Amino acid sequence: MFEELFKYRAVVNRHKNAPLAAEREQFLRQRQQEGRAPVTIFRLARELLCVVTMLEISPSGITAKQISDAAEQWARKQQKRGRAETDKWSRHLFISVATEWCRFLGYFHEEPSFKEPEVFADELNDFAEWMDSERGLSPSTIMHYIWYINDFLRWSNERGWRLCETRPNQVDEYLSERSTTGWSRVSGAKAAMALRGFFRHAHRRGWCQVCIADAIQGPRIYRQEGLPSGPDWQDVVRLINSMDTDEPRDIRDRAIIMLCAIYGLRSSELRQFRLDDIDWDGNKISIWRPKQRRRQEYPLAPTVGLAIIRYLSVARPRSSQREVFLTVWRQYVLPVATV
Repeated sequence: MFEELFKYRAVVNRHKNAPLAAEREQFLRQRQQEGRAPVTIFRLARELLCVVTMLEISPSGITAKQISDAAEQWARKQQKRGRAETDKWSRHLFISVATEWCRFLGYFHEEPSFKEPEVFADELNDFAEWMDSERGLSPSTIMHYIWYINDFLRWSNERGWRLCETRPNQVDEYLSERSTTGWSRVSGAKAAMALRGFFRHAHRRGWCQVCIADAIQGPRIYRQEGLPSGPDWQDVVRLINSMDTDEPRDIRDRAIIMLCAIYGLRSSELRQFRLDDIDWDGNKISIWRPKQRRRQEYPLAPTVGLAIIRYLSVARPRSSQREVFLTVWRQYVLPVATV
């Protein structure tokens, strides 16, 4: 099972040499047969390794208090490693996976149970049971939802606001305050999603006079927003250096890449870049900006000027065209006369 999840031999051996390896493989196989997604199985395997490392599991039984204490130790370790923003999630994920794992082994003691004091505990338990039975959400997802909702209810209770009288502006104030105390936009969006689900359920149960779920708006999350806006400058330098050859195509492309990287030219602006746009005496270039509908002048950087001169003198095909950059097609390259 571990060979299917991890490609590095050292990682596979680390999972195999940890305690209860056979039982963990059986646990993961069972979750796989239940239809869990491959990425979920992968995360379960990684978290289980943390659980068996931090938690002393014995047939005598494990209580929720012991799991919670081990989760606190694991979260503190994450914080010492510079992951302060994730220690909350490390704790909750550890508790969720460890509880599911101990129940699978038959070692979990339901009583005496340990539970943090919560505001509106009955309502939260009812909503958690509904998410489990009606929507079939995973224990980890349910725990995350409950954490956000409990945090909001505590925050509202401190201000003397009643659940039945909650209004959208109060939820907006809560999300805004949390964002100023360090929450990311992703955390705010997840909190808004959890609160929308809770208030729909609360309206069905009659806990709220008005259904405010549709009015709860979290920060917008854009697909692939985590991707960098452009390549790192060191990567650009490596790309330019890789084109420092005697090949005509590389000589041309090196000048083009330097213009794009230093001046931010678009492909259309490069195609329209003409020999007349270069002022060699004044060390300037003139670029026609289609969006602004005017020309802009820039100082000609020495490195860019040398790259253009090399292209014009060595690699540019003989042509009457005034555009600087031409294609390197064979029919446009004149044969070199031999003496």
